[in-house]
Amino acid sequence: MSTAQRVRGVVVPTLRASTLIPFVILMAGLVTGIAIRIAILPSPGLRLDLDLFVSWVHGIATRPFGQAFDLGVTFPPTMVYVWGVLAAIEPGFRTAVDAADPWIRVAMKTPASLADLGIAVVLWWGLRERPWNAAVAAVLVLLHPTVWGVSAFWGQYEPIYVLPAAIAAVLVARGHADLSAVAIGIAAMAKPQAVPLIVPFVAWWLATGGPPGLTRRLAILAATVLVLWLPFIADGGPARYLETISFYQNGNFAVLSMNAWNAWWLVQWFVANGAFVSDLQPIVGPITPRLLGLGVVGLVSLGIAYAVYRRPTLRTLALALAAMALVAFSFLTTMHERYAYASIVFLAFVLVDRRMIVLWFALGIIVTANTFMAIPVPGWQFLGILGSLGMVALTIAVLAILYEEVGRQPEQQPADT
Repeated sequence: MSTAQRVRGVVVPTLRASTLIPFVILMAGLVTGIAIRIAILPSPGLRLDLDLFVSWVHGIATRPFGQAFDLGVTFPPTMVYVWGVLAAIEPGFRTAVDAADPWIRVAMKTPASLADLGIAVVLWWGLRERPWNAAVAAVLVLLHPTVWGVSAFWGQYEPIYVLPAAIAAVLVARGHADLSAVAIGIAAMAKPQAVPLIVPFVAWWLATGGPPGLTRRLAILAATVLVLWLPFIADGGPARYLETISFYQNGNFAVLSMNAWNAWWLVQWFVANGAFVSDLQPIVGPITPRLLGLGVVGLVSLGIAYAVYRRPTLRTLALALAAMALVAFSFLTTMHERYAYASIVFLAFVLVDRRMIVLWFALGIIVTANTFMAIPVPGWQFLGILGSLGMVALTIAVLAILYEEVGRQPEQQPADT
């Protein structure tokens, strides 16, 4: 905590050592994190995806903005706005149609890398009453190999949805429920993987504001989504987006696991020795693996929502958000290897005891290995089996810890605004 002293009649704030040292740690982590990202931003990354992303930014730069979804964009509008900014400030996108130019790769990876820094700041902000926890959590996430690997190395955009979701968590925990609805709406319109994260917020809004409060925040969420889609409606953007998503989800991505180490990866491995298996093939009657996965996640999400409803605290919310990300990753089909990314961020909010620290590091090891070794390496196939078993076990462990929270004494919450 800060103190103050009077110098020549002026009150000057000072910092205690208990606050100053964590702040120095945070600054050192930010500098180191920035240096790591600057060093690897020009790397080729995942060229297949980067080439596709650049082609979309090129299209945005050379045609009316409202027609962006005619390009076959597979992301909702939040990402289109991000790419629209890149197209506006970097003239090179008017001619670049792929990621061959190192500078274009740097430009493409910069938004997600900046979001990494934002996530670290949000962690510090959300935990600032405990300066040491805040600084350590922020630095651990910022320097985590999965975090900089996803953004600055591979050139993927998970941080773009996790950042507003983390902001929403801190906002709602500090009594700003209306603003949290806006933030989670922005997150949901960045990547579809953010949609399950809405569930814990719905439970919080109901617990703290009752049906009127829930209705108000759902209306704000819907309005946020509508506003984000407005520039694209005249050109049929929403319909084109749904057509594109349907094409991929029922085509190339219609598999049990797209190299994600989860429950379906185990099935895929033992059924087809690691080869892709369709998730649309009926198991019993009309029940397909895709429907089964959706059913499991739907049922478990009700339990997650109940935990938040019974105990709406930042700790419970962070655990619930991590649990939702892990449950979706572990039990939905068509998952990619990096889709457990959000769990690393949200569990960092609760690194307050040895059990959570061990769990967080174990999760980080598996997610990092999966992210960098998504395609099985000859002779090392056992890693996928161990990783999948580990991810399912860790998912169950997080759920168990979350349900423990329900039995704790309730804490006083900020006024619902």
